[in-house]
Amino acid sequence: MNAPSLRKLFAVLSFACAAAALAETPPAPAPAPKGEQRPTLLLQIGSGAVAAAVTAPVSIWLGQWMSSWTGSDLGALPALLLAVALPPVAVSLAGFLIGNWGGPERYHLSPAIWITTGVSVATFVVAGFLGFNANEPAQLAAYTAADMVLLPAAAVTTFQLTASPAPVSLSPGEPKLPRLATVPVVRIQF
Repeated sequence: MNAPSLRKLFAVLSFACAAAALAETPPAPAPAPKGEQRPTLLLQIGSGAVAAAVTAPVSIWLGQWMSSWTGSDLGALPALLLAVALPPVAVSLAGFLIGNWGGPERYHLSPAIWITTGVSVATFVVAGFLGFNANEPAQLAAYTAADMVLLPAAAVTTFQLTASPAPVSLSPGEPKLPRLATVPVVRIQF
């Protein structure tokens, strides 16, 4: 077979297959169970990454601006605190709000803030040892990318490890769970 006739054959086959595929009706998707939750883990990671993408460079720039107010090293301490503390608080708060949106309070904010603050301090120290310069856009972008990966990962892992158990919901047609019986362990007689 030559090339033009082979192309025509492929075109005819593709149209025939497309018409056959369009003629078939796909099976209806199974209805989702009533108690199924939205993909909380992905939403928490995504919201944390967005929060880190916004707050990491903003906190660095605000820290630089605040440190220009004074000439002493001690006066720059609030700027350093802002640059280190703002991204983990924003990432933890975003994951907390997304995880507990419209449902019972399952995730806890306090442990996630402490863990992500520790990770933020560690990344800030490593960036300092590597010669991070906030005036270089490429280095600021690399620092922001590292924060976008590490901070949401730390926050969501902490949320998952410290989460309260998910509530059990029974459908109206299902039998109810049996009550737990209490058994006396110690018996005192006089």
